[in-house]
Order: sequence, then structure tokens, then C-alpha cells
Amino acid sequence: MRRLSILGGVTMALVAAVACAQSGELSDSPTPQPAPEDQPTIPDGGAQSSDGADGGDASVDASAPECSLDGWCETLLPTSDLVVRDIWPFADRAFAIAESKTLGIKILEWTSVDSTWKYIDDNSQNESLSDIGVKIWAPNADEVYFVVAPATVFHGKRPVAPATAWTWDSAKLADNNPSAPPGDDARTRMTLGLWGTGSDDVYAWYSNTIFHRKSVAGGAHEWAVDLVADDVDVPGEYMFLTGAAGTQPGNVWFSGIRAQQFNGTCSVVVRKTPEGYRRIADGIVTGYWTPCAPREGAPLVLPGTDNPSLYPLAAWPLQFQSTDGQRFFALKPPNEILQIAPDGEGYSVSTAAVPGSIVNQPSWSSVWGESADRLWMAGTTDPSTSWGIVVRGDQVWGEASAYAFSSFALNGVPTREAPTQIRGTGSTNLWAVGNGYALHKTTP
Repeated sequence: MRRLSILGGVTMALVAAVACAQSGELSDSPTPQPAPEDQPTIPDGGAQSSDGADGGDASVDASAPECSLDGWCETLLPTSDLVVRDIWPFADRAFAIAESKTLGIKILEWTSVDSTWKYIDDNSQNESLSDIGVKIWAPNADEVYFVVAPATVFHGKRPVAPATAWTWDSAKLADNNPSAPPGDDARTRMTLGLWGTGSDDVYAWYSNTIFHRKSVAGGAHEWAVDLVADDVDVPGEYMFLTGAAGTQPGNVWFSGIRAQQFNGTCSVVVRKTPEGYRRIADGIVTGYWTPCAPREGAPLVLPGTDNPSLYPLAAWPLQFQSTDGQRFFALKPPNEILQIAPDGEGYSVSTAAVPGSIVNQPSWSSVWGESADRLWMAGTTDPSTSWGIVVRGDQVWGEASAYAFSSFALNGVPTREAPTQIRGTGSTNLWAVGNGYALHKTTP
């Protein structure tokens, strides 16, 4: 186990930093109200709830899925009260984790054979009194991992005939940061997660600790502590891990935050290589309204927030992703995306944001990279509403960047339910999931 406090000597010549994000004011525009089907308030965004009408047209094939103008199609969920929290897709199937007020946390599988979701869990996650479904990840079509609060990882394997039920095991992750609990559900969903590059290289994070699944003496697998981020500067400061990315063993990146109660927050990025963990970005908390100061041994200072009262989660990276294992990008609410890219011997940081001419003060909840330069963003129209929207960005990091809505309104009816996750495997296999829906897009 290596602790972050010994990682100060980073020899990589990284290019420093970008300025802190500008503060923004909440929109003064009134909250939009639902409109009739033929006159939606938001013609290019949103999704209809699963109980929408079919219009009564006898010529329409009732068995065909309802699709939006841009190709987002409904898939059939087994119960109507599911809030789909995360999804992991493959070419012909997908896995999802959802929450239900009546059934608790549920794990589902969808296949292209019948376009129907089915439960595959054994309910052990609810018997263990788990209360929040967080993330799901699968190395292949026959093996699934998911995490639930409080801090439990489940691992499932597909049955081999004549067996018909998936088999599941679980492990509780140790809490090495008991003095700084995450707090509300939103932070809990960020400070607990998992990622992997293959069946033999799976990581989980909880609070300030990274765990690596390893076989102990050639026997059973355990979640071994790989790193504890505990190099705080002052009493009352704490560190949380919030995301991971990477495509190859020995090259996995983790994002996180350094924060002080009633004070500011600084973003943290560490990279694991065969030589160990290296700190790529960090900062010194200097105040509630002031940007982070540079930290010795961590050349990059990423933008945080200079207005935590307006955007309390703005310095908490919700997602940290990579499409090629070389360039990495992080979503930082309300409307900023950061990219860390190779630059000579080190790295540089660039930022992107959807212009106000496209959508007024959006608040993004999820982002997925189809390629290094094409991103899909899901969220709401502005911080004062919860209208769901999806926006596609092309050439995001260049001067010729272009953004456009991708409508997921069915029957012309928008929704007040923003996607909880957007994810895919390519331009013809994209998913947006949320409260009561799992929409599948198979058109470019």
C-alpha cells in the first residue's frame, strides 16, 4: 500500500494550469411547465415517462418501440417505478443498476433478442440493507460488478447450463476516512465506485481509498488497499476519490477532491503506472472564494469553483473518462468539461462548455465520449429546472466546435426527469437512462 503523502516527487514536466471556473448566476426565467403533446416546451430535449399514450392510431405497430425524432427508442423495463442509476453496454446487451421504492436495489440485463430488461440479481444486496445503488461495470458479457452504499461491492457470474441463476458474492470496503463522511446521496454516489481494464484488473474506490481486487496467495480474491489519500494540510481538511478511467492495465487514472469544511475545494488527479501512483494535479485550499494555489510536486491546478454557494458540487468531478487511454476528460458541473492531454513531456489542460446560444445555463449530470472529439452530455436546461436534455458536441476541443440537441422526446412530450447516465459503445449503440426509462439509440 502506498500513501499519497509520499508522492510529492513527480518528475514529469507537466504544463501548469488553468484558471478557476467563473461564477455564474441562476437564471431568472420561470420554471417551464408541461405543454400539450403537439407543442412541447422543449422541442429538442427530454423524454416521455414510460406510461405515455400511443395516440390511438390503428395503423401504428403497437409492438414497435416508441422512438424520438433523433432515434432514442424505449426499452421495456419490468416495473414502472425503477430509477435506472447506471448502465454498462455491450454490442448486443447491457447491464444496469436501478432503485425501486417497492423492490429496493435491482440489477438488470437487456438483450437485443427481445429488447426487454430482466432482473438477474439474487436480492442479497437488499438483504444486506444496502440503501443506494451507485455504479455498475462489466469486463465481459458473463461477469458483472456493482457497488451499493454503504460501501459494498458485488460480483456476479452468468450461470452455466443446467444452472439458470446468476451467482453472486460481495465484500465490504474498509472506511479509512471515518471523520469525513460523504454526506448527502449526491456525494455518496460520487465517493463510491468501481472501474476496471479487464477481468484481472478491477478497482473500487470508497471515500479516500483505492482498492484493487487481487488473488491472495493464489487463492480467493480480496479487495486490497492500494492507496490511501490522507495527506491533509490542516485539521478538518479531507480528501475523497470521485472517479476512475483507463483502458490498459498499468495505466489507470483517478480523480478526486481536497476540501475543507466551510472553505474551498481543489481537484486532485493521480495516475497509477507500473512504478506506482503519481500525483498529476492537486492544489492548496486558500479560501472560500479564492482559487486553489499550486502545490509542489503536482504541476497541474485544475479549475474548481469560486462560488460554492451557487454550485456546491462544482468542484466534485462526477465522471473521469478516457476514450484512448491517453487523453482524459472530466465533467465539472454546472457546464464545464476539462481535458487533460499529452503535451510534450507532460500534460496540459483545456476546457470546453456548451455555449449559451444552444442552452441557457445547463447543468450536466453525465457525459460520455464517443471519440476523443465527440462528446454526448446529458443534464438539465438550467439549474432552476429539471427538464432533461441531451446535447452532442463535435470537435469539442477545437475552434470549429459545434453543438446540437439530440431529441429524446417521445410523442413530442418532454419530461422533468434528466438522465442519470449516458453511455455507449459507439455511434450506433448509445444509452440514456433515468427515472422510469432506458432509451436506446442505434442510429448515427
